[in-house]
Amino acid sequence: MITAESLFFAILGTTRAEITPSVLATEITAELLFDENLGFDDFRITKDVYPTVAKLLRRSSDSVSRSVERMTARLWRCGSPEQLRKITGQERLLPRPARETILYLAYYLRAERPISALRYGTDVPPNRDQRVMIASRSAPTET
Repeated sequence: MITAESLFFAILGTTRAEITPSVLATEITAELLFDENLGFDDFRITKDVYPTVAKLLRRSSDSVSRSVERMTARLWRCGSPEQLRKITGQERLLPRPARETILYLAYYLRAERPISALRYGTDVPPNRDQRVMIASRSAPTET
């Protein structure tokens, strides 16, 4: 089983940046999503995760929020593109907000496959031709 800390190091390599708030946020998010069956739409990082991390680190929620946002921005800016593609399941890497990044990481941490596997039912999202074929099957027919 992967740890959140090893996941961050796999993306960033060796770093001197403060990863502890982001690691804890990822672990708590994974726990909320998998152990407490909280849905993606019901998940609120500012109300469900940051206060818990703040208590553990004896910091304010605002401080934790800023730290996680800086770290997720660093992941997208300086992280390994191969690792990010593996974790997100996306070919085109576009920086995502902290909430989405933590969700991607938390899902990968527990399921050990990208979150896109939920949408497509496979570990790899279908290519463009397969998406067109899937869309054409579900399109209404004219009568």
